[in-house]
Amino acid sequence: MKKNAKVVIIGAGIQGLSVAAHLALEEITDVIVLEMGQLVGGGETARTASMLMFQVHEGQEAKAHLSLLSIPEYRKFNETFPDSNIDIGLRQCGSILYATNEAAARKLREQGAAQNEKGILTETLTSVELKKRLPILNVSDIIAAIYCPDDGYLDVSAVISGYKNYAKKQGVDIATGVTAIGILLKEDQVIGVQTTKGLIKTPFVVNAAGALADKVGNWVNLKIPLSNTVRSIWVTEEIPNLGTVPILEDISSEWYLRPEGKQLLVGVGPVDQTTEEIRNLHQDIPARHRDDCREFILYRVPGLANVEFIKGWAGIRPLTPDQLPIIGPVPEVKGFINCCGWSGHGIAHAPVAGRLVAELITHGKTDTLDITPFLLSRFKTYQYSEYGHAAIPKNSDQ
Repeated sequence: MKKNAKVVIIGAGIQGLSVAAHLALEEITDVIVLEMGQLVGGGETARTASMLMFQVHEGQEAKAHLSLLSIPEYRKFNETFPDSNIDIGLRQCGSILYATNEAAARKLREQGAAQNEKGILTETLTSVELKKRLPILNVSDIIAAIYCPDDGYLDVSAVISGYKNYAKKQGVDIATGVTAIGILLKEDQVIGVQTTKGLIKTPFVVNAAGALADKVGNWVNLKIPLSNTVRSIWVTEEIPNLGTVPILEDISSEWYLRPEGKQLLVGVGPVDQTTEEIRNLHQDIPARHRDDCREFILYRVPGLANVEFIKGWAGIRPLTPDQLPIIGPVPEVKGFINCCGWSGHGIAHAPVAGRLVAELITHGKTDTLDITPFLLSRFKTYQYSEYGHAAIPKNSDQ
């Protein structure tokens, strides 16, 4: 591993690798991506439903701009990254969000109209229209739904490989088994990243550490407000004659399902979890999560009551208070750039995230999008009152 780099990226999930690949597009290849594990993309990225959604929930309208920029890049992935040479498995199955009470239904209709104004094609459906479109559904308590034909999903492991292949071929160093343990500052400027394999001198560090991004922020005296919640996903056995099924999501409970060939992925919404469950995500997830998914299927798609779940996994979803990501620099620490807090949309918005961070490092500003709504400084208490959270001294002549 090199001891000097123009940019050090902490985290080799989809965000960190997207940043690396987009920096390479800008001909910045003196880059080191640090991954504390042995598997690139093996953290939260590997345990998601890999959905690409133009549709957003109320209060998260700013995310629509990110989707409008990201999803088209996925559609031309191999054109953008010609050395990636990979099929990312993009499937546009459409999505349906539905509401089961009058207040939510009213907001859903308003949301559909607002999305159409932004250029996101949606169609509002009554429960009768929804039943005609998806006869397998129990719509007895559904009041309204909106359908977006352009939503879908992809193979996230293929995207990871594509970003990694392109970045490495351009000369980016991806260092697995190397853990960042601190950030070295001189006055208010980043000058290095301390790792378990030694110091890397650098003027730029990108915080793409996912669920550990708040810890990285501590090293430079920043409070990054993340709430790491456990989400679970279960996969059914193959279902004969399943037909065409879109992504389906209950906006109140955040239950969802999506097709996976002849199978279904069923996701559990917010659930209570213990510290021990978060610590043991690589082990079996609690049986109660599977039971919750079965209850959802039994009620919403009664024809699948006897379907078997053959595997499942749990992952951490790092949420910010407003469920918008944290992107960009902070005025107090020159050379420190956040790319974290994706609140469940890290897969969908990885392309634009990489592009924005690459623009910041290359040009000192973003040309693609105004990132003001996503800056850490929107949270008024984003600094600690006293220093002392870093693993290494703040000021150093090293």
